[in-house]
Amino acid sequence: MSVINISSHQPQESDKYFLDCNILMYTFYPNGGYATDLVYDYSVLITKIINARSQIIIREYPKDCVNLQTDVR
Repeated sequence: MSVINISSHQPQESDKYFLDCNILMYTFYPNGGYATDLVYDYSVLITKIINARSQIIIREYPKDCVNLQTDVR
Protein backbone atom coordinates (compact mmCIF):
# COMPACT_ATOMS: atom_id res chain seq x y z
CA MET A 1 0.00 0.00 0.00
CA SER A 2 1.34 3.43 -0.86
CA VAL A 3 0.42 7.01 -0.07
CA ILE A 4 -0.50 9.20 -3.04
CA ASN A 5 -0.63 12.92 -3.73
CA ILE A 6 -4.39 13.31 -4.17
CA SER A 7 -4.05 16.55 -6.13
CA SER A 8 -2.00 15.10 -8.98
CA HIS A 9 -2.82 11.38 -8.93
CA GLN A 10 -4.47 9.86 -12.01
CA PRO A 11 -6.27 6.58 -11.22
CA GLN A 12 -6.10 3.64 -13.61
CA GLU A 13 -8.73 0.93 -14.02
CA SER A 14 -6.39 -1.70 -12.55
CA ASP A 15 -5.80 0.35 -9.38
CA LYS A 16 -7.34 -0.54 -6.02
CA TYR A 17 -8.01 2.12 -3.41
CA PHE A 18 -8.30 1.51 0.31
CA LEU A 19 -10.46 4.28 1.82
CA ASP A 20 -11.02 4.57 5.53
CA CYS A 21 -13.99 6.11 7.29
CA ASN A 22 -12.39 9.56 7.58
CA ILE A 23 -12.18 10.02 3.82
CA LEU A 24 -15.82 9.01 3.43
CA MET A 25 -16.88 11.39 6.18
CA TYR A 26 -14.89 14.26 4.62
CA THR A 27 -16.70 13.64 1.36
CA PHE A 28 -20.23 12.59 2.29
CA TYR A 29 -21.00 13.80 5.82
CA PRO A 30 -22.52 17.30 5.55
CA ASN A 31 -22.46 18.12 9.28
CA GLY A 32 -18.75 17.45 9.81
CA GLY A 33 -17.64 21.04 9.42
CA TYR A 34 -14.51 19.91 7.56
CA ALA A 35 -12.28 22.38 5.72
CA THR A 36 -13.67 23.15 2.27
CA ASP A 37 -10.37 22.52 0.50
CA LEU A 38 -10.03 19.09 2.15
CA VAL A 39 -13.57 18.11 1.15
CA TYR A 40 -13.00 19.35 -2.40
CA ASP A 41 -9.71 17.48 -2.85
CA TYR A 42 -11.18 14.17 -1.68
CA SER A 43 -14.33 14.68 -3.77
CA VAL A 44 -12.21 15.21 -6.88
CA LEU A 45 -10.14 12.11 -6.12
CA ILE A 46 -13.20 9.90 -5.54
CA THR A 47 -14.73 11.18 -8.78
CA LYS A 48 -11.51 10.30 -10.65
CA ILE A 49 -11.48 6.83 -9.08
CA ILE A 50 -15.09 6.19 -10.09
CA ASN A 51 -14.56 7.50 -13.62
CA ALA A 52 -11.49 5.28 -14.04
CA ARG A 53 -13.57 2.28 -12.90
CA SER A 54 -10.98 1.49 -10.25
CA GLN A 55 -11.84 -0.74 -7.32
CA ILE A 56 -12.65 0.95 -3.99
CA ILE A 57 -12.08 -0.95 -0.75
CA ILE A 58 -13.80 0.57 2.28
CA ARG A 59 -12.12 -0.13 5.60
CA GLU A 60 -15.06 0.27 7.92
CA TYR A 61 -18.67 1.35 7.84
CA PRO A 62 -19.06 4.87 9.29
CA LYS A 63 -21.52 3.89 12.06
CA ASP A 64 -20.95 7.08 14.01
CA CYS A 65 -21.99 9.12 11.01
CA VAL A 66 -25.18 7.10 10.58
CA ASN A 67 -25.94 7.35 14.29
CA LEU A 68 -25.55 11.12 14.20
CA GLN A 69 -27.79 11.46 11.16
CA THR A 70 -30.54 9.07 12.23
CA ASP A 71 -30.24 9.39 16.01
CA VAL A 72 -30.11 5.60 16.37
CA ARG A 73 -29.39 4.48 19.94
